[in-house]
Amino acid sequence: MSKEVVLTVAGSDSGGGAGIQADLKTFQSLGVFGTSAITAVTAQNTSRVMDVKSLEGDFVSSQIDAVANDMNITALKTGMLANEENVHIVSKKITQYNFSWCVIDPVLVATSGDVLLTQRALETVKEQLVPKCDIITPNLPETEILTGIKINGYNDIEKAAMMLRGQGAGSVLIKGGHGKGEAVDYLFYDQGMIKLTATRIGVGSLHGTGCTLSAAICAYLGQGYELISSVDKAKKYITKAIKNSFVVGEGSRVLSH
Repeated sequence: MSKEVVLTVAGSDSGGGAGIQADLKTFQSLGVFGTSAITAVTAQNTSRVMDVKSLEGDFVSSQIDAVANDMNITALKTGMLANEENVHIVSKKITQYNFSWCVIDPVLVATSGDVLLTQRALETVKEQLVPKCDIITPNLPETEILTGIKINGYNDIEKAAMMLRGQGAGSVLIKGGHGKGEAVDYLFYDQGMIKLTATRIGVGSLHGTGCTLSAAICAYLGQGYELISSVDKAKKYITKAIKNSFVVGEGSRVLSH
């Protein structure tokens, strides 16, 4: 019995709650075979990022080649890319292998507040990755950084989404986890907008939600679900993972994958 194969290109989280580790846990739990290309190694825990070592672009490239030349990758997702060179490499590989689905999680800042992407790399993401993605999944702070639009309500969310779509993104999922009230995400796509709502679960600070949601979208797309269905299923998955989150350290709670 064969399984669909998906690929995550992201950083390693030594604390196990986010990054490559969260992605692979999500893939496994949703029934796809997860492969990875590691862009950076972090020394972090549930409280903070203490050190980051980026891997050389040539080695990131070799990791992607190794799996893509051997296996049929049905969907790719990106997470922490760390620097401009890695963004260039990923953009090149997306074109080279023409993956069926490309999910961009624009990891800019960690839950702890630590910056995870240089300014120049951010500009390269906007120039090279946004136009190639089928869906980009920024939270509210990331949306503000990507677009320069201060988010004060739905009109600003819509304006920001239209800007990202105007830059070439196939669809845009703006996540409302940093907002107030219900946990509302907005999916903007070719046919309009869909609002995905879940009751906010008041468990405090969480680690790895963005990685896990984008990995779930990638997993469902990789299994052949359509975009809207994949996002809807992923929203339900992350809500349950938050509801069942737990404490392993002195900082943020981690998700139950």
